[in-house]
Amino acid sequence: MRYIPDIKTRGDKYERHGFSRVFLQDGKQNDMLASLAEALPDTRAFNGCISVETYAEQNGSSILLVEEWESKAHQEAYLEWRVSTGLLDAIAPLVSADPLFRSYEIRSE
Repeated sequence: MRYIPDIKTRGDKYERHGFSRVFLQDGKQNDMLASLAEALPDTRAFNGCISVETYAEQNGSSILLVEEWESKAHQEAYLEWRVSTGLLDAIAPLVSADPLFRSYEIRSE
């Protein structure tokens, strides 16, 4: 999987928003939401995580995670940790394609 980060600096604060879209196999949205309910408390407690929100597509085909991080380094450390702990392997039976990771900078005030 590939993750391309971008950042915008406001003073000494980084504002990074990551978006992870997980494409699901038919009928697996509830299972994925249950897995995320277990995993996301650790994400929110991870050093540098400001927030994470979960959005479920109405037709059940995907889930979007919207994340905010203190810095590029925090977000990258988190992604490395998630890979090393096996979360992506654990959710593999629920997904229909590799998750799509994107990072955006804030452009409007």
